[in-house]
Amino acid sequence: MVGFQTALDLRIYDAGAVLHDTAAGFLRGAVKCTTAGETITVQWNGTTIGFSDIPQGTDMEVEITIDNNAPITVKRPQTEKIKRYARFFYLPEQTPGEHTATLRVKTLPEGLSFYAGQILIVGTAH
Repeated sequence: MVGFQTALDLRIYDAGAVLHDTAAGFLRGAVKCTTAGETITVQWNGTTIGFSDIPQGTDMEVEITIDNNAPITVKRPQTEKIKRYARFFYLPEQTPGEHTATLRVKTLPEGLSFYAGQILIVGTAH
């Protein structure tokens, strides 16, 4: 994990209470990115991986590369006008086996942050 801050680093939690950031209520243990280009890398044995996040604004994009293949760009707009909700997305199924996925924040609108939450794996994580 490069460049992201853990929820504990941000002092979001205090005995389960939200202190400084609304991300705490959505994604316990979320990590925060404030700069485009930051990455998370995950290794797993299985077929499918997904990510949960809190989309913000309309122009947020992430790019995921699996096993050094061509990157997949995923647009992450927030579609709710009144409240923000955590969302998740899965990547295309892979052949069973060992894989490495790198999520990179591709586009981050000025003044917004990207919050990555749980990583969803069909298989086992390393």
